[in-house]
Amino acid sequence: MDLAMLSGFAGGGQWLRAGCVVQGAEPTIDMTARNVTAHAGHIGYAQSSGLPGKPNGTPLTRTTDEPAVQNNRNTTCNRVPGPRPPGQQCDEYPFASTRDGGGGGGPARAYGRVRTDPCAQEKIPASIRMLPIPVPYFDGQGIDMCLMPGRDSMRGGGILSWFYLKNRALDGDQFYVKGL
Repeated sequence: MDLAMLSGFAGGGQWLRAGCVVQGAEPTIDMTARNVTAHAGHIGYAQSSGLPGKPNGTPLTRTTDEPAVQNNRNTTCNRVPGPRPPGQQCDEYPFASTRDGGGGGGPARAYGRVRTDPCAQEKIPASIRMLPIPVPYFDGQGIDMCLMPGRDSMRGGGILSWFYLKNRALDGDQFYVKGL
């Protein structure tokens, strides 16, 4: 087994202790078991439309490059006009903290055609394709946006940060996400 030592600053004010990294390991985070139903559902929709990250499919690749992360945010939810409904936030997939995020290009998509659909949003720019539910395959590249309760979006981001730290996911490491 090829092991490498890891020690140093993890970002977000957190320091990692020395530990081992198993080279070539591709961990999976199961969002369905994390009490973030809207977040897990959004990931499932995105993966059904062809985006990467689904277990046994194409993995996501982590980036720690802060300008790239911000660019990913700017090309997804930050381009949807606000204000958002009270208590709601726009969530992007692939995650901004991946090389697969919004800055990678490809078509933009969202889901739902009526207000009662999960992820339904008003004021969507014409450049974003609205897909029906159940979600058909659309394209293996691109970005995806979903309006959801802010609690789920914030918790989902916190769980992802914990996952990176717990699994010592470094820049360029690949991983999978299980959604609904």
